[in-house]
Amino acid sequence: MEAYSLHSSAQRVIGYLLEQCAEEGDGQAELSLPTSKQVVASHLNLKPETLSRIFHDLAEAGLITVSGKQITIHDLRRLREFGL
Repeated sequence: MEAYSLHSSAQRVIGYLLEQCAEEGDGQAELSLPTSKQVVASHLNLKPETLSRIFHDLAEAGLITVSGKQITIHDLRRLREFGL
């Protein structure tokens, strides 16, 4: 829980996505959220609207594509750097 208070909302979401990702390295990765976005938001101590806004911002930056529970990370290295 301490990690959640030390990082911004976007950093928490990026950290969560990277944890869920089975891929290592710097390329593209696909993942499926294990539960609803509302539950993910609650797990990250965020409002669902905040999670949606962050997903939208990451998509606008060209880092991810979201389609329901399916998320494509286009560049793992860039996403890690974006979360610093």
